[in-house]
Amino acid sequence: MNECLEIAVQESMPAWHKFAFTLTRDQTNAKDLVSEALLKILENQRDKAEELACENRLLSYVHRAIYFMAIDDSSRYGMKYMQYADRWSDYDNAFDFERDRKSTRLNSSHVSESRMPS
Repeated sequence: MNECLEIAVQESMPAWHKFAFTLTRDQTNAKDLVSEALLKILENQRDKAEELACENRLLSYVHRAIYFMAIDDSSRYGMKYMQYADRWSDYDNAFDFERDRKSTRLNSSHVSESRMPS
């Protein structure tokens, strides 16, 4: 693991675990979710992860991956945002999505805590 990536993972791990716990409400599931998200990123997007780590942008990238992995396909959140799960690796900023004509996509103008799964 390159130095930037190793430091970023060590520093961000508590935040990722806390975020995953808020999604799963279970410590074991939260740890599994973080591990699985990191494994998938490191297996499939290592170069991107190293680049983001050196630019101090890995935290939000992994947060988004954790969120998409936590969403159940059959949930209302899963159905609404599944299109982003297919494209999550194309974005560097967790809240930098373009609006569509129907204005229903996730973007910085209407992200609120009440919209997050509890």
